Amino acid sequence: MSPTPGPSAAATADSPSGTTHHYCCRRCHEAFSSRRDLYNHNMRQHTQQGGGALQPSPYIRGQEPWVNNQALRNVYETNASHILQRHQEGSVTSTYNLPLTNDFSVHEIMEAVEEIYDRQQHAFRLNLNFGLILVNKET
Repeated sequence: MSPTPGPSAAATADSPSGTTHHYCCRRCHEAFSSRRDLYNHNMRQHTQQGGGALQPSPYIRGQEPWVNNQALRNVYETNASHILQRHQEGSVTSTYNLPLTNDFSVHEIMEAVEEIYDRQQHAFRLNLNFGLILVNKET
């Protein structure tokens, strides 16, 4: 039986009150000081890419939105396995992933939907989902 999924947190005696927690990766047993660090580690080191490599990034090298924002770059790279996941076609359910740039148009989406429509041989239902990375900019 495999261990319970999720982070393992344990109190340590690093502080006088003994309330400091560390989070342990259940796969490689590396310890992290926060759940966020454990999540980043898990996504970068232990997430499988499915049937192969990722799709290419939709951004032109040097024109990425994170050029001067290292935190945004880290979020994008950590979640690249979701953002750039390849299409998965099946007999009952298929998933098509279309990574978009910040200046996408409805026309781009309609072209992708038309391509999906042309591939279908039976009645089908289409659900569109959009994922965003929100950035808090203080002015």
